[in-house]
Amino acid sequence: MTQARPARGAPVPVSLGIDFGATGIRALYAPPDGPGRRLDAEWGDGPWLLCEQAETGELPVTFPSLKSRVGSGRPVHLGGKPVDADRVVVRLLRSVRERVEAATRGRVAQTVISVPARFG
Repeated sequence: MTQARPARGAPVPVSLGIDFGATGIRALYAPPDGPGRRLDAEWGDGPWLLCEQAETGELPVTFPSLKSRVGSGRPVHLGGKPVDADRVVVRLLRSVRERVEAATRGRVAQTVISVPARFG
C-alpha cells in the first residue's frame, strides 16, 4: 500500500520513537520512505540521575532517577529550586519533538514512547 505524499510546501510527516529510560531519553526518527536517524541527547536534556540526601541507610545520599519521580508529586531540585518532575519531563519531550522537526523540516505525526520496566 502506498501513502499519499504531502502537498507541496506542507510539512513532511515524521515518525518518532522515544525510549524513556532511567538514565535518559533516546530517540529515533524517520520521515516517510527515509532511514531512521538517532537523536543524540544534549547537555540540557535533563537531570536524569538525581543526588539527594538519604533518609535511611549507610550511605548519606541516594541517586533516584527523574523517571522514578514522574507522577509521584515529589519535586526534583534544579539550580537549588524545587521543580515538578512532570513539568521537567514535558519540557524534555517537547524539546525532543522540536529538535526532530527542526532537523527534518517536518512535523511529528506519530510518536511511540517506550518505558522500560524497573528492575530491582
